[in-house]
Amino acid sequence: GWRIGPLLADTPALAAQLLNALMARHAGVVLIDAPAANTQAGPLLLQLGFAVVAETLRMYRGSLPAVPLGDVYGLACLELGLARRAAMPASVAVTTASSSRPPSPIS
Repeated sequence: GWRIGPLLADTPALAAQLLNALMARHAGVVLIDAPAANTQAGPLLLQLGFAVVAETLRMYRGSLPAVPLGDVYGLACLELGLARRAAMPASVAVTTASSSRPPSPIS
């Protein structure tokens, strides 16, 4: 399948345009981790046919980092490293199958 992220856009409409263009070029299962801090990301992804398949609980000890996520619709995958993960709030993983054709590998 395909994993999208990071995905940043100034508006939900622009995020939808970017996602639609990506999904049109890459058939198959598409995964995206949306930050819960962007309250527009989840509803937009549901409108585009994505479904929630998992949730991530992010916990902090001490002060929450001041990281603005209002323009972030897809996070870089959570496996990229502890330093990057520590700077992001909880996320929701969503997925959709855009085609019955088997996915191609990412090159």
